[in-house]
Amino acid sequence: MAAVWPLDFASARKGGRVVLCGVTTGAKAETGLRVLYWNQLTVLGSTLGSKQDFQQMLAAVNVNQLRPIIDEVFLLDRVRDAMAKMEEARQFGKIVLKVAE
Repeated sequence: MAAVWPLDFASARKGGRVVLCGVTTGAKAETGLRVLYWNQLTVLGSTLGSKQDFQQMLAAVNVNQLRPIIDEVFLLDRVRDAMAKMEEARQFGKIVLKVAE
């Protein structure tokens, strides 16, 4: 979150909403409050939705045949390589660990 925090505010339109749902790049981020109030932004922290929300999301994924973007698949014995790639933010999409060949 910390790494993209300024980009979140820069990309939100006037009256927009920035929703936080993870802190993979750090839990502390500096905020330029001028951008927040000038653009009348709303910031929302989110963990999980309700069971009904989850069921609706699954239905939408199924109906629209949505598929995740997979950057790379690593065998489990290369977990360190996968972690290094993620920590260096060199991926676009998901990094998958495959348990068996």
